[in-house]
Amino acid sequence: MANKTLSMQKVRDIINLFAQGYSFRRITRITGIHRTIVSSYVACIKQNEIPVEKVLHLSDKDFSAFFKKHEEKIPGSQKQLWLHTFLIYARHEIHKKHVTRQLLYSEYRNKYTEVYSYSQFCDVLKKLLTKEDYSLFQSYTPGEIMMADFAGDKLSYFDKQTGERISSEVLVITLGYSGYTFAVALPDQKQESFIEGLTCGLLFFGGSPHIILFDNLKAGVIKSDPYEPSFNTLINMFCKHYEMVPHAARVGKPKDKAQVESHVNIIYKRVYAPLRDKTFYSLNELNAAMVELLQSHNSKPYRGTSKSRNGFYLEEKVSLKPLPQHVFKKKYVKKAAAQKNYHVWLGHDEHYYSIPFKYAGKEVTVVYDTHSVEIYCDHQRIALHIRSHKIGRYSTIPDHMPESHVAVRNGMDPEYLKKQASYVGENVLAFAVKLLDKGLLTPQHFKSCQGVISLARKYPKDRVDKACKRAIAYNSITYKAVQGILEKNLDVSQQEDLSSIPFNPNTRGQLSFN
Repeated sequence: MANKTLSMQKVRDIINLFAQGYSFRRITRITGIHRTIVSSYVACIKQNEIPVEKVLHLSDKDFSAFFKKHEEKIPGSQKQLWLHTFLIYARHEIHKKHVTRQLLYSEYRNKYTEVYSYSQFCDVLKKLLTKEDYSLFQSYTPGEIMMADFAGDKLSYFDKQTGERISSEVLVITLGYSGYTFAVALPDQKQESFIEGLTCGLLFFGGSPHIILFDNLKAGVIKSDPYEPSFNTLINMFCKHYEMVPHAARVGKPKDKAQVESHVNIIYKRVYAPLRDKTFYSLNELNAAMVELLQSHNSKPYRGTSKSRNGFYLEEKVSLKPLPQHVFKKKYVKKAAAQKNYHVWLGHDEHYYSIPFKYAGKEVTVVYDTHSVEIYCDHQRIALHIRSHKIGRYSTIPDHMPESHVAVRNGMDPEYLKKQASYVGENVLAFAVKLLDKGLLTPQHFKSCQGVISLARKYPKDRVDKACKRAIAYNSITYKAVQGILEKNLDVSQQEDLSSIPFNPNTRGQLSFN
């Protein structure tokens, strides 16, 4: 664990909280990162004399580079760390049958190279076991935090068609300062339902706080850790959308979110109990009834005071951040390798999406929802596409292609070639129209047209235009005909009255070879 590097998301959370005016001590309590580490990252910003707001607006790639050399230093010696780690294990094992202090000390000596004496080991273990468990009164500032937790008991409704009783999970959400409470019935505790419940809560509150605290749910946490839990990509994207910092309570430490825990019990009495004899036939009906009871609950004064949760909420609402114009949409994330043709295969759609050619062969992250596909490399978005469901097809943005590939692609587009021909002259355009307005076009037709247009780089445009006019008059719509006219200077010789040339049955044009 020594010299463990903090994730850049955790560092961004530290700087974000510091920018909100939180003290180092409070940031330590919220994030679980030691105060000296918090101060070192803040000191890094001050040493570089860069405004905190400017650092927060850096891209993920630049932000990572800015703090690259700052690593987490765990306080205390390695010997102390080992003892602390083992005692966390020992305080539970000592209560098991036949387990003695001598046995635990023997395991401790065998596991680590540097150990304390037996008397010291027993003394520290004794203090740990006899330590009084005080309750800390937690106070929060307006707009600081909201807490979410699933209730243990469920509500239910009936399916009209089958008569089946369907159980529903209930998510309870509370604002830390006011205690203003929201609850919603959901189909399950999966990611989609959890995000939907949190979104409903934010809409109910009319704004978002700085921090969101919840339990170590599978829907939100990949790996639990008392100091730096790992959140899944969907939760990180959700919090980024609403400008919140995610935080998870420690495993087995319900007091970390004591307020929402107590509100779950209150919801049992003020919402569950009044609904016990009522019948509902859809989730929407159930939630509508819950909202009415929640309004009554939030309007009741706190014990010993005349002020209700609504009253405190009005004070807190002004400190909540405004919600984005659009609600968060669930996005899917997958890793992919960019192909050499600078396209990324999205297996869900069986479709290819382009990226800038310089990223070909690199590993990228594809983030997509029902409408769009975003592609990232090193935390930087490199491509944005409208999602397509055309199987086996390509969505290609021309700017992503090398210049040579753009030229090849445009060279096979009749309209593009006609446009280029018009820049040379009207007779060149007429030549291109005759050449390309045929039923079945082959690569040779495109090459012939490209060749005629390219002659303008070798000869003056007016000469190429006259040469095309002469070729059209003789009905010789080929690149070789125009090239021959220019090489033999027939376009600059005394102009013949082409209309007075007598008919010769031996003259053959292009049609004779079709």
